[in-house]
Amino acid sequence: MDVNTPAVLTGPQKTPLQGIRGWLILPMLGLFYMLYQTIIMMYLDILQVKSAWHLVTNEQSDFYVDGFSNAFYMLQMAQGILIVLLAWNVIAAFKGLKIAKPLFIISMLFYTVMVVVSRFVFPNIFGIEIEYSYIINVVNSCFYCFIWIPYVLMSDRVKQTFIH
Repeated sequence: MDVNTPAVLTGPQKTPLQGIRGWLILPMLGLFYMLYQTIIMMYLDILQVKSAWHLVTNEQSDFYVDGFSNAFYMLQMAQGILIVLLAWNVIAAFKGLKIAKPLFIISMLFYTVMVVVSRFVFPNIFGIEIEYSYIINVVNSCFYCFIWIPYVLMSDRVKQTFIH
């Protein structure tokens, strides 16, 4: 045995922090949740307005509200953009594209803004009754952003997964 030969330790090797595993699974599940919630939010907004649409958009009606139809179309368009953004984010994340990281942050922030606008600002502007049970949606989305934006910005797994 040669004393000059270095000893090789064969301990357990660390697996590379790459791929959608570990804690990165939770933000990815959150993307699906946000996509589902946005579709439900859009559907519920349409259901809520559907019954009174002819009253608030007809100028001869006593219940006519100026600008309601344009604002509602803008809200629905913004929710549609959010759905496309979330779907694009899911595709980019599973392909490991570098754009997934900023897209994820933008999606989370845009989702939070859309929840506030759809559930509180829009109804308040046009005198629609606000369901305060939606406060939990705002709290959840803010909490989600508070936890996962720093993770996405600082995590080694995120840095090594989205490199293409």
